[in-house]
Amino acid sequence: TVEPGSFGAAAEIQSATYPVTTSGGVVSVTGAWSGNADLTLSVQCGTASPNSSTGPSGLSVSATCPAGSVTVGAAETTTVTVSYSLTVRYPSGGG
Repeated sequence: TVEPGSFGAAAEIQSATYPVTTSGGVVSVTGAWSGNADLTLSVQCGTASPNSSTGPSGLSVSATCPAGSVTVGAAETTTVTVSYSLTVRYPSGGG
């Protein structure tokens, strides 16, 4: 699954989340974006604490989740204008 998006030049830090449903296993998100900005990517299994990391474009974060809903997120670290693409990989149960 590829989730494109962008953060505009707003006055506050912006973030976005994308829900996925997994059959259980490793859920990973890899981000690509323009410029020198660092973004924070996160993978949250259900209501557990999210596994997150902050870094430059190419950053990848993963977590091993049980079957159910998983929230993948991206957030700015500073107020910048940036377009991003998140590639989410997860077991969906359908092969």
